[in-house]
Amino acid sequence: MTEDSWTFSVELDKEELLRDITEEAKSKRVEWTGGTVRVLVNTAQLPDGYARTIIRANFRGYGRNMDQFATHQEYWELDSNNNFENSIVTVLRAHFATTPPAGTP
Repeated sequence: MTEDSWTFSVELDKEELLRDITEEAKSKRVEWTGGTVRVLVNTAQLPDGYARTIIRANFRGYGRNMDQFATHQEYWELDSNNNFENSIVTVLRAHFATTPPAGTP
């Protein structure tokens, strides 16, 4: 079995951040301005020609706390609602979709 992994980050605007985090994370008393997502993709080759791909996304949100008495924070670690990960899986499935060989019904 062989395994590959990739790590990358993507900067998000406010709308992208809010699209991809949980409702609980959205309900924090913060005026969001944007964020980043750190993505880890692990792919392992399995027997019989299959591959297993695991995608993890960790979000970091930036903004201003609306509670004037709260301790100032530079960023907040936020939970994913899995939209981001599912979008990557959809693209991977489309890219690696198999077509039947010529002459196969």
